[in-house]
Amino acid sequence: MVRQGQKVAIAGLVLLCLLIAMPIHSSSESRTLGIRVRDGRSLQPLSGVQVEAVLRGGEIVKLGATNESGRVRVSKNELREQEAIVLLICKEYYFCGALRLDQEDFFEYDERSIHLAPFGI
Repeated sequence: MVRQGQKVAIAGLVLLCLLIAMPIHSSSESRTLGIRVRDGRSLQPLSGVQVEAVLRGGEIVKLGATNESGRVRVSKNELREQEAIVLLICKEYYFCGALRLDQEDFFEYDERSIHLAPFGI
């Protein structure tokens, strides 16, 4: 039997699992994409988050990790040249996030923000 408090906690966890992408539109063609990663519960920046690209052929390429401010920059040209289709954003003890690169306007933005939900309640 699930109690009311548990229902609220479960509903909160479900909401935390949602990815929040708040893009910043580019006024000019930038060469890099900034990715900002925060804890979905506390909204604190997450350092050491691994960012990897999944290429069209299925290969996974490591692109970098976030700094102490929860930020990492990746080359837009490298993503295009390697035919990346998805960016995976993962940290131990957190659900991974993914950004699809096949959206028509994806590369028009200079920054993407994502919140990762921690495991557990």
